[in-house]
Amino acid sequence: MLSKRKDVETRAVPGRLPSEGKGMTGRTDGQSISKARIERGLSRRELARRARVSVATVHNLETGKYQPRGTTLRKVLAALQKAPKLPEL
Repeated sequence: MLSKRKDVETRAVPGRLPSEGKGMTGRTDGQSISKARIERGLSRRELARRARVSVATVHNLETGKYQPRGTTLRKVLAALQKAPKLPEL
């Protein structure tokens, strides 16, 4: 998956969370967060509850409305890492 920004090229790696391999300072694509959430069978509400952020924050992250602060991003990524990935049928 390529970033919509022309000056930055990022690719999502299947089976990895958006921040793995880049450190916490790397740019995180909202679609990667959304994909990881869906792969783990979490609703936006459930991810927000686990990360202790608002549902609006999760929505805004996934739709790219804003670039989150480091603490917010760490909370969301930590919540995604704790959730088991659903097995493929």
